[in-house]
Amino acid sequence: MRRSLNLILSSLILAAGALPAAGALAADACLDIRFQCSGFEPNWQFTTSLDGAGNQVVTFVDPENPNWQTAPIVVDACVLQGSPNDFEVTTGGPLDLIASIVGQSCVEPNDEVTDFSVTASFNQGAETASPNPVTGTGCCVRVDY
Repeated sequence: MRRSLNLILSSLILAAGALPAAGALAADACLDIRFQCSGFEPNWQFTTSLDGAGNQVVTFVDPENPNWQTAPIVVDACVLQGSPNDFEVTTGGPLDLIASIVGQSCVEPNDEVTDFSVTASFNQGAETASPNPVTGTGCCVRVDY
């Protein structure tokens, strides 16, 4: 009986090892879509893109970070699609961005109208000793390559 149980467990472990890791499945679902988004109160902006190795990244500008004008935060990201015109952008630390991009018109402070609105939660001042979790809204444009 014990030998049979060990054989079954060994087979399950081997089969599990043949499956892709959960992270690999999530990365496969990420979309190659580029957005430029910005918000005010708090002031921030980000762009989704691919880096030189083909990995999806977010380039994030936050005036609360040191050297924010010359050294934006660049972190691995994933853009997922919800309904046909809705997207979610997520990153890990230190930014921990979760941005919900919705296909609806949005009016920028300069009265320019875009096709997407965004709600973003992130660690403001992520590169400081005291980051502060905040949520803000803004507008996005989809950029074609």
